[in-house]
Amino acid sequence: MTDVVADLERLLGYSSHQHWLCPRNEQDGDGLYYDEDVYNELARESPVAKKIRLAKLEEVEKRKRLLLNALRIFAFDGADALKLQEALLKQLNAQLGECDVCIRVYHKARAELKYSLEREFDAEEVANFMATFDEMNIKRIQQGTFFAM
Repeated sequence: MTDVVADLERLLGYSSHQHWLCPRNEQDGDGLYYDEDVYNELARESPVAKKIRLAKLEEVEKRKRLLLNALRIFAFDGADALKLQEALLKQLNAQLGECDVCIRVYHKARAELKYSLEREFDAEEVANFMATFDEMNIKRIQQGTFFAM
């Protein structure tokens, strides 16, 4: 659990203006970085601009790995785990309530989370965790934490 907590603390240590799952931040709230978002511009993108864009996406990938590991906190019980779960869920709600790109990346990352768990745990444990994870997301969405245009 110590690596989960360490990754969670690193993630929560980011500025509240830094999106976890895309390069957007306070200064660049509308930027587009993923190939699917800039598809029509890719042929005209300069090598320098591409290098900068891909470097930003690499930073996002690091934050996404932190998040995927931190999400494992939902597999633990107890007062300490509950407090950390609430902190993660609060910030996750804020993150996913602001950005359509972060929402898309988050839900696509579900498969990565499942795959990484399957490499470490037996199928029944993974299925139970994913059911908990999915239930948490359904509740989050039902409570109105969604991207509003």
